[in-house]
Amino acid sequence: MVGGNPGNGGLDTVVITHGLWMTGVELYLLRKRLTAVGFRTFQFSFRSRTEDPDKNCKRLAAFLENVPGDRVHLVGHSLGGVLMLNLLERYQPVRVGRAVCLVPPLKGSIAARALAFSFVGNYLLGSSVAYFVRENGVAPCSAYQQVGVIAGDLPLGLGRFVGDVPYPNDGTIAVKETELQGIKDHIVLHVSHFSVLVSRTAADQVLHFLRFGSFFHEPLDSLTN
Repeated sequence: MVGGNPGNGGLDTVVITHGLWMTGVELYLLRKRLTAVGFRTFQFSFRSRTEDPDKNCKRLAAFLENVPGDRVHLVGHSLGGVLMLNLLERYQPVRVGRAVCLVPPLKGSIAARALAFSFVGNYLLGSSVAYFVRENGVAPCSAYQQVGVIAGDLPLGLGRFVGDVPYPNDGTIAVKETELQGIKDHIVLHVSHFSVLVSRTAADQVLHFLRFGSFFHEPLDSLTN
């Protein structure tokens, strides 16, 4: 089975990628939960503000070549999810199995576009501004790609004060901004843009998608600790 069954002793690899303004420390709990059920986890960190997005994509491709495992899954938060999908489109790495994007701005970000109009806002977005301001978003997923997207509808975050982000939203990204043609599954959880990283429900849904290629759209008993 694609993705294996880590709960039964499998050793699938998962590479986790952080979002804008983050270092990766924020991913600790999610990594811990995935490791506890049998995944080998690795964190890819990048300079989200100061490094060219194309260079970050190339670095991620090189990083994947050096992690162990016959099959490598991807999990990315926010901008990290966009980076992952750009990687799949450009490099089509053969070992990549499934990918989960957590609250990703796949159609850009209304809040970020509003922020980019000011000098300070443009500085804060840095070299990643192009990811956020384009309304056409990332390219549709190819048929061979198994990509799942988790969106949030708990509107807690600074983004709601910057731009007129339509509801439902996670406080930063609107649910409609996380939708993309070709994704295999999409689910909305009651989480904010940042609480998704510590949510047990979100971790359980990530695990379910990595194992089975779909989210569980009914109440889900906890799969992680």
